[in-house]
Amino acid sequence: RFARNKPFVSWCLYNTALGMLITGLTICYPLFFTNFLSISKASGTADWAIILTISNIIAAITCPFIGAIVDATGRRKSSLATLSILATIITGSFYLIKPAIAYR
Repeated sequence: RFARNKPFVSWCLYNTALGMLITGLTICYPLFFTNFLSISKASGTADWAIILTISNIIAAITCPFIGAIVDATGRRKSSLATLSILATIITGSFYLIKPAIAYR
């Protein structure tokens, strides 16, 4: 019975993980950044906006090329796994960031 529903279960797990990622990126990270890592909420909000702008520009420039390379090589699952591991490592490195007081 599970083998027949495997695609559905896989999609449910993926959708749950994606929902948690979106929640973290849109709610948790900005609050953490502005309340604990910045000198003030105003400067933290401005810094967060700059970070998002830069990251979106980088994504807009690189994603079409990465997608074309993945499509041309046909290595979709391994590329997804590699990029997921990279994103996990980068997100985990947020643990190493010190509060703003430590930088004064």
